[in-house]
Amino acid sequence: MRCASCGTENIAEAKQCSKCGATLENKNALLEFLRSVNNDSSGVLASVTVFFFCVILSLVLWYPLSIPTRIIRALIPVNVNCTKSAPGSFDMYMCSAGVGLFTIAVPLLSMLVIFIFRKQLMRLAKKLTPKLPEVSRFLIMPSFATIVFVISWSGGHKDTGLSWGIMPQIAFPAVIGLFTYVISRYGKKIQLSLKSFFDTRDKIPRILRFVLAAAIPLLISLAITAQQRVSFETLKEQFVVLVALIIGFLVMAPRSGDIIAGARKAVSGQPKKT
Repeated sequence: MRCASCGTENIAEAKQCSKCGATLENKNALLEFLRSVNNDSSGVLASVTVFFFCVILSLVLWYPLSIPTRIIRALIPVNVNCTKSAPGSFDMYMCSAGVGLFTIAVPLLSMLVIFIFRKQLMRLAKKLTPKLPEVSRFLIMPSFATIVFVISWSGGHKDTGLSWGIMPQIAFPAVIGLFTYVISRYGKKIQLSLKSFFDTRDKIPRILRFVLAAAIPLLISLAITAQQRVSFETLKEQFVVLVALIIGFLVMAPRSGDIIAGARKAVSGQPKKT
């Protein structure tokens, strides 16, 4: 922000000029809006902001980020409608299983990529954080999550981006961004409210929990596609993805949201306590 008195450039959040001490008037409407978002202690306004920001991000990046996944899926063709299989046949059942597995593979691989490269993502986030106004930092991690999901999701839906399920395919990656924000902000509270469940869950071996995280969404996918042609595939795909996200959090997330605790601390959008 440029000082009207001496012309010195100051950081966006500065209230006084670092050189002459003059009061700086911030007339940036966007920053004022983001400041009001941060002042909402409930987090509802921030959640809505995250969602719509991630929708815009998905719309803008949909085509360019679809190229890598389109190449991979071209090498591994999948009959997503199972049109060559007779209804009620074993082949139809196996085709439905393949569609279900292929559907949940996308969010699971996306979450796996985020987990594997979480340290690199955190380093990148920490580099970006000081360069951004403090009031906008709650958007960083949801944006990363949305971008990762767009890469995997858009390639398989390049021709059906406007198809509707719960929402249009082209905007659906925003759900991942919103989920990331909600878990980063409320994950610990959710775990505390379900303490007995997580206490019991922690007694289950990690490898078995991983199997459950993959198997439960797959079984649900099979249940809604078995013995019939795969119809309403957009709605079913998105529903299974949402189930996979929720099950993944309940079954695999460390206590107190440790995976994202660092992200929450470094890229906090929560209002400061006074």
